[in-house]
Amino acid sequence: MAFGMTMVFSPVLSPYKTEIMHLYKEAYPGRGQKKAQLLSSLIDAPTIAGATCHSDNIFAGFILAQLSNSSGDIIEIITTPSFRRRGIASGLLNAVTSLLQNKQILELFLEVSADNHGAQALYIKNGFVRVGKRDLYYRRQGHFVDAIVMKKKIMGS
Repeated sequence: MAFGMTMVFSPVLSPYKTEIMHLYKEAYPGRGQKKAQLLSSLIDAPTIAGATCHSDNIFAGFILAQLSNSSGDIIEIITTPSFRRRGIASGLLNAVTSLLQNKQILELFLEVSADNHGAQALYIKNGFVRVGKRDLYYRRQGHFVDAIVMKKKIMGS
């Protein structure tokens, strides 16, 4: 984290729908407005938990997780490009983990592209372990890439 930078993590999502949609469209320009609107509609669902980050009062990222019984699945984590590599993604993971502990969630899952080594390293650093693989899960300009399934134990033995 840069000296003097103040980061605030909050479990509040709804007031930041516009910022979340904008960041989603910026991170995934090919997915378009329709996908960003779908993401926005999920924010208010009772099975969604997440967190936002502001750095010096500027929207810097968000994380969304889908909850089901005693587990959760991260469905999106995005950091604003100009704020990357400053610890925000780790902070978002910690924020959502704390939030899920309070909701008695036992474990958290995610899927990450097999060719996204930076993200895999981030997740391992934050307590996730590889538990599986989904063959040819992501479509990439004419070819497919496997998804690595990872899990973090939040509560319990």
